[in-house]
Amino acid sequence: GYNGKTGCIPPLSDVNAIKNAIEEESFSDEKIMIAKQALEGKCMSIQNIITISESFDFEDKKLEFAKFAYVYTYDIDNFFQVNKIFDFSSSKEELNEYISKR
Repeated sequence: GYNGKTGCIPPLSDVNAIKNAIEEESFSDEKIMIAKQALEGKCMSIQNIITISESFDFEDKKLEFAKFAYVYTYDIDNFFQVNKIFDFSSSKEELNEYISKR
C-alpha cells in the first residue's frame, strides 16, 4: 500500500526478536548498541522504527535511534510520523534539523 519515495527495500517484516534482544539489556547505552548492531544495513518501515523506539526509556536514546534509522527507512516520505515517539518538541526539532542536512 505505500506509493511514496523509498529509501531502501524491502522492509523487515518482523522486528519482535530484535525488540526482545534490546529489551533484555538493562542499560540504555547497551540497548542502543544492540539496536544499531541488529539493524545496521537493514530496511525498516516507519512502524518498525516506532516499535523499536518503544524499547528505549530515555528521550535522548529515542532521538539517537531515529537519527540512525533515517538512512534505513523504507517509507521515507512518512518519516514525519516518527515525531510521535518524542515527548519534547526540542527532540522533534533536532531530528528535523538532522534530516534537513542529509
